[in-house]
Amino acid sequence: MLPKALYALLLLWGISQAAPTNSSAMSLALGGVCGEHYDEIVAAAKSWLSKKGITKQNEERYAQLKERCKQAHEERANKLAASNASLPGSMRSIVVALSQLNGTLSTELNTLQNTVQKQHGELESAWAYGVQLQRELLLTNVESDRIERALVYQSILQDASSAQLVADSYKYHGANGKMVARLLKFVRALPARAERVEAYRELERLLTSNGQDERFPAIIFSQDVKELGDQDGYKPNPEQFEGKTITRWQALLVGGNFSEIALFARDYPTYYKSIESALLDILEANWTMEVLEQAILFPNALPHPEQRVSALKAVLEALVKYQDKQRNDLYLMKLARELAKLEQYLATEPGAAPETKEALGAVKGLFSQFSYQRDFPTYVELYGIFKTVI
Repeated sequence: MLPKALYALLLLWGISQAAPTNSSAMSLALGGVCGEHYDEIVAAAKSWLSKKGITKQNEERYAQLKERCKQAHEERANKLAASNASLPGSMRSIVVALSQLNGTLSTELNTLQNTVQKQHGELESAWAYGVQLQRELLLTNVESDRIERALVYQSILQDASSAQLVADSYKYHGANGKMVARLLKFVRALPARAERVEAYRELERLLTSNGQDERFPAIIFSQDVKELGDQDGYKPNPEQFEGKTITRWQALLVGGNFSEIALFARDYPTYYKSIESALLDILEANWTMEVLEQAILFPNALPHPEQRVSALKAVLEALVKYQDKQRNDLYLMKLARELAKLEQYLATEPGAAPETKEALGAVKGLFSQFSYQRDFPTYVELYGIFKTVI
């Protein structure tokens, strides 16, 4: 049986050969990663997340950190390889030295070598597991919307293909629009243009593979890709993504099914604003009495005041254009009531944007453009008179 003292000595020797040096150990103790303090890496990740578009400063900082981590990874691998190469000779030296204390130990050489080799194998497995764990933590942070922390892991991982990371996450969560949106948020925050393009090419393929190319992630994808420009030779056709989604939503809108659109407007107001005009074009392009009946209900389904103002404006402009196609008073009274309620809300809301109030004032002016020559206050009064029968 291997003496416990000798086993412990050999185990400590084996681990020491692949352990960090004193300087790197001190760096780890102080929160260092790849020769950088952890706080500095977090600060860089915050910067990448907060700044839109690709910047030279962010790309250079990211490349610098990637290179430092690559060097640290190579140094550790070289040290472990050198340790393994010197192991047989070191083992013999240890046994010879110890045999002077106990001659019987010389017969234990094979057992000792196997034991320490096993420890080195376990150490190599531990390093490999550590890399895999970092990768899994990266994906977990993306999927839980902790994008800043995910960027930290992305910056220190070696051989972390952005396309493969996207594919791995999409494999399990591609049917969930919100999870895909989080994945897109992570890709949008990558500071390196080449990594973004690589990820977007893979996302383009994945979105079309399961019908997400006609749902709200397609809008986010199209808008985000536009930030890159076309200097990389990569420019997906927006009609194959946001165009398909808008067309499908227009059919929902005129059919009175607003829930999917309203949820998108609530959760992603900036992206909704980017497609708002194109979405509402259907009111003038396909105007019928049936469309009108549904359209007057749409503004009230939207969650944000500025969205309601824009929708009311689109409905009223369509009514003005086609005012000779139907009797308009009933609809104008209902719309005036909704606009009055919105005006009251904005008057008491401290955070209401001045431009929203200004836009609302312009919408009120549309009421006087009908042939009946009645203004907005008149329609509000008429609603008060006839509200029990309309």
